[in-house]
Amino acid sequence: MSAKQTRFPPLFIAACIAVALGVVLIIGINMFSMADHIFRGVLLLSTGLTLFGVGEILNHPKETIFPIRQDAEPGIVKYYRRRNSCGLGTLCDIASLLFFFMALSSLFFTK
Repeated sequence: MSAKQTRFPPLFIAACIAVALGVVLIIGINMFSMADHIFRGVLLLSTGLTLFGVGEILNHPKETIFPIRQDAEPGIVKYYRRRNSCGLGTLCDIASLLFFFMALSSLFFTK
């Protein structure tokens, strides 16, 4: 009997939630009419969340781990996601920080 086991680190789970929340916010703010500074702030925040999620998903590639022990079943394959930084993922993380601070400035410091 073959069994597949997966291990998801907490940062990978947070990245998936951030992508989902960012997409929902982008869709949601287009459905409601808001003041311009609030619309801009929430749009920047949702873009930052989406970029953070995409960056961390890119930084957690899926790796296959085969059993090392001799007495293990041959059909057991484990999938593991550990952080392995890539350039595009790091760039998305930096851009998400910029969008986050732009969103904060747009929401709190209005003209």
